[in-house]
Amino acid sequence: MFKVCIVDDDANNTRQIVRLLQNSGLTSHEIKIFSNITDCRIELQKTCFDVIILDLHIPLRSDADASVQASIGFINSMHDGSCPSPVSIIGITTFADLYADQINFFEERLLALIDRSGMDNQWERALILNLKRLKSAIDKYVNSPDRLEKIDLLAITALFVPELQEFMKLGTDWVQVAHDDTIVYYKGYIQRKNVKLRTVVSSASQMGMSAAAVLATKLLERFSPRYAIMTGICAGVIEDNAGYGDGLLVSQSWDYGSGKWSRVAESKPVFKPDNNSIPLDGRVKALGHAYAHDDVNLQSIKREWKGVSPKTQLLLHVAPLASGASVVEDDHIIQEVIQQNRKALGIDMEAYGFLYAVSQSRRPLPIYFCLKSISDFANSEKDDDWQMYSSFISATISIDFIAYCEKAINGQ
Repeated sequence: MFKVCIVDDDANNTRQIVRLLQNSGLTSHEIKIFSNITDCRIELQKTCFDVIILDLHIPLRSDADASVQASIGFINSMHDGSCPSPVSIIGITTFADLYADQINFFEERLLALIDRSGMDNQWERALILNLKRLKSAIDKYVNSPDRLEKIDLLAITALFVPELQEFMKLGTDWVQVAHDDTIVYYKGYIQRKNVKLRTVVSSASQMGMSAAAVLATKLLERFSPRYAIMTGICAGVIEDNAGYGDGLLVSQSWDYGSGKWSRVAESKPVFKPDNNSIPLDGRVKALGHAYAHDDVNLQSIKREWKGVSPKTQLLLHVAPLASGASVVEDDHIIQEVIQQNRKALGIDMEAYGFLYAVSQSRRPLPIYFCLKSISDFANSEKDDDWQMYSSFISATISIDFIAYCEKAINGQ
């Protein structure tokens, strides 16, 4: 949306400008009109405009006389930061003497001033040309990767407690940032094994693939990370194949509820899964397998946890994980997941949404992966005993694995 603000106390002039804007493709929702500067200043506190079309001879207030001093003072206040500013300002006047007096003022500030004192329509062409140029420049900026803030690591979790809470314990200098939507995120630094990462972290507003995908998409529209990861907890599928707290580097993920239910005659409904899985990048997968073989390092990570830990040896598995829309405490559903992929070791509600969002983001893509830790098994004995421990293990292994990747990538 390209937002334009018109500040002009002449109703006829305003109608002509609005007609031009609408003929060029703008809608009424993209145009706001004010007849004095004070009302416009109030609106600027609430609305970000791309351009203000400003009459040079305008009242300061609704009960004041029009003056050029009011418009010049308004422009100066936007330039010195005392008043919110649009991307640009286009001055316009029907007085030839005002144009001659103020053209240098505008040119010194790289602003356009249009003289509409003549009888021809040259001013219309000048206005549309300036608006098209501004819109083109704004569109290029919005779609340029260079506008994004470059960071080393973007990390998201499904839950603030305990997942994001445990992740943030690994970092320092966290600063909370709240933007003009529902996202709250934190900027800080994480350092491990001589690798320091400028990091942005956030947790979704609720559990589920949709929430994870929306959060990842919004943050990737603001930041350009070298790494994008999701950490946290998941449920194990078969207890014989993995233990409490084991890490799971997701080799592929899919939505196990995506597919088609069909019925033949009087038979029971049959679910036909549509396994559109997202695989882990081959280079990251190979590094993951090599990293997982360093048993000494993994047991060292386990000893970093200060609380009670499982008696089993900490392992890292590189294996598939299925995502679904619900928390699972049913062996029957687990069997259906295994039928879709016999090598699946985990199940959660977010990984596929996160991985899909990152895979569809602007190029070049960051190095991205989901690494979770098994806090329970998806059966009737499901409990929360290991959630904090597993959140810590997932976060710590993820950062340690990034440090490992950095050394491998840099040939160290």
